[in-house]
Amino acid sequence: MKILLFHQYYLEDDDPGGSRWNEMTQYWFRAGHDLTVIAGMIHAHRTEKRSIYQGKLHACINQQGVIVHRVHVTAGYNRSFLGRFGGYISYFVFSIWAALFKAKGRFDVIIGTSPSLWVGLAGAIIAKWKRCPFILEIRDLWPESAVDLGVLKNSYLISLAHWMEQLLYRRSKRVIAVSPGIENVLIEKKNIRPSKIILAPHAVDFKKLEASLVGINREALRKKLGLEGYFVVLYVGAHGKANGLHQLLRVGVEMVGTPVLFVLIGEGMEKENLQAEVYRQGLTNFRFWDAISKQDIYKYISMADLGLVMLTKCETFKTVYSNKTFDYMACRIPVLMTIDGCSRTLIEQAEAGTYADPDDPLQIAAVIRYYYNNPQIAQKHGENGYQLVRAKYNRAEIAESLLGDIVTLVGEN
Repeated sequence: MKILLFHQYYLEDDDPGGSRWNEMTQYWFRAGHDLTVIAGMIHAHRTEKRSIYQGKLHACINQQGVIVHRVHVTAGYNRSFLGRFGGYISYFVFSIWAALFKAKGRFDVIIGTSPSLWVGLAGAIIAKWKRCPFILEIRDLWPESAVDLGVLKNSYLISLAHWMEQLLYRRSKRVIAVSPGIENVLIEKKNIRPSKIILAPHAVDFKKLEASLVGINREALRKKLGLEGYFVVLYVGAHGKANGLHQLLRVGVEMVGTPVLFVLIGEGMEKENLQAEVYRQGLTNFRFWDAISKQDIYKYISMADLGLVMLTKCETFKTVYSNKTFDYMACRIPVLMTIDGCSRTLIEQAEAGTYADPDDPLQIAAVIRYYYNNPQIAQKHGENGYQLVRAKYNRAEIAESLLGDIVTLVGEN
């Protein structure tokens, strides 16, 4: 089977970030299928192209058997709303061009993964042109999340986004939801029939995890990183406006004089502002590290005492799963969850962590103290999380199930 994937932020082999589709395509390639991806040249949390792409509109790379066509995307994605919008539009235009003139030939199925809707629209257009079924994946409800956060305010653009959304739902043969919350919204509010929806949640590539942790000595790593004697609260992910990390600085003030150390790993448009504010307040219990590749990030997660999942309070976010939640659980550390809704339900039902209101720094501080003062409970919650993801959120099993659904769809068309 020949599969074409539209994914603006499909990772390079050594990139940090969410590797869901890198792992899925690798699994399908090893199962004997032909995979082609049309991706952008700029990482989701950076503002510039790699040097090898400077001055280019297109580059074709073989990533472990998966053919990846990388296309020009305008710089400034992480600098402003206009920069982000420009990135979406430039990917939309050049991805269609690449699909028509670079990724030639027929495909059995085309998949587009959001956000944004422009990615899905490019996939739907090419699926119509190449006369094959189109599958839309919803990783984040859009435009609701942009509207709720105040990022998208223009009434014309909001109307356009809702029109695009409905068009994509009509054009798609299947819709992939990455969480039960999104699945429920699709059925109850978007009027999509349940038989059209495939639930394929975030998960863990245990083969990659186990290979990464071979021979790792946790205490030796902590010593090497200068973390001996600290209770490490780890945040891994984007440092953007939606993540609400400025609230964490207020938590840091509450933790002054304790062994608690906040380690933040990642990139984003708010990182420099956060660093400047930490310096201005004279806080010494924060460390900011650059983003780390997926191959190595498990090593750093495993040396932490508590994993932090943080987003601003927003109705739409109640539908999401954070992929880092699964990484934390896979590394046997408890989760401090600040996302209400299905993410909260996930960790509470498994007794794998504790919820705290993202707008209440005192409550967040209390959860941190709870785990610091109760190491046996922290260990139990970490083990509970591991058992949950091992049993229900194994990337290989989810990839195999999704592939089976796609094969069935192709057979029907």
